Formats: sequence, C-alpha cells, structure tokens
Amino acid sequence: MMEIKQGTKSSYVGGSEDRPLDAMTYVLFGEDRILIDHTFVTTGGSFPSAQA
Repeated sequence: MMEIKQGTKSSYVGGSEDRPLDAMTYVLFGEDRILIDHTFVTTGGSFPSAQA
C-alpha cells in the first residue's frame, strides 16, 4: 500500500508534491472547512503535463 503524504496545499501519493502520482489539491476556509479544487490519478505512473 502506498503512503498518502501531506503537502502544503495538497495530499498526494508517490514522488514529491511537485511530481506526485495521484493528488487532491484544496483551499482552506477557516479552521474547519476545505474546498477540494482539483483531483487526478495517473495511469502508468506518468505525471499530467501542465502544457497539455
């Protein structure tokens, strides 16, 4: 099982926060709320290109 890591404004699996295999990014609202604004899951371990 892969470890879920906590980044600055994301939770991710594999690699680093800059190049994860899977991730969920979010924005904090106060002390008890978050807005999940993006999720992705890679296939075959490739990071989605920002220039696609």
